[in-house]
Amino acid sequence: MGEIVAAPRERGQFERTLLVIVGDHGESFRSGTVAQHPRSTREQTMRLPLVVCGPGVAEGLVAPKWVAMADLFATLLQPFGIAPPEGVASRSLWPMLRGEEPEWDDVVFGSLPVRVDDRKLGKLPDVLVAWSGRWKLSVVNVNGSPRGVLRDLEADPNEQRDVSKEHVDVVTGLERRIRGWIEQQRAAATEPNALTDEARKRLEELGYGD
Repeated sequence: MGEIVAAPRERGQFERTLLVIVGDHGESFRSGTVAQHPRSTREQTMRLPLVVCGPGVAEGLVAPKWVAMADLFATLLQPFGIAPPEGVASRSLWPMLRGEEPEWDDVVFGSLPVRVDDRKLGKLPDVLVAWSGRWKLSVVNVNGSPRGVLRDLEADPNEQRDVSKEHVDVVTGLERRIRGWIEQQRAAATEPNALTDEARKRLEELGYGD
């Protein structure tokens, strides 16, 4: 990080440089998720570090709302006056970065990956997740007999108890939001470009052959 920060300082550009530091996944070192981050939706895998600093960003601010890595797309385009393509599920975080209240609510979505061949067949991820406030709803076995598992992350941060039966209204509301998100994703979906054999081999060597 020191070398990255030093480069714009040496060029006299640091004061107009936006730095974004983000992880690709969390730390999966407990609760049976070691080395399983591609197949886990537990909090220690899905919750990422995200730090933003630069011109226009409120100093020392900790944002209290849920955001997603996909939101960085719209966030990084906004300073250039560019809007994301229509249908893309990305929200600009600039209101929050300035210390303002965003116009959207704090519901974010995540999922396990889907193999390209399965996606062509119309299959959904095996697990879909929605976060809102203290709640986390995981819809498991999506392509079979879907079942909603609700966690109260404030009372149960280690995700030991399913409280879906005690909070049916929360489950119903988040399931409705998940269905809307699925439709948005399908509307914005594009056919993936074909990979060369060399590119596929390199991805497989990195563990991303799916």
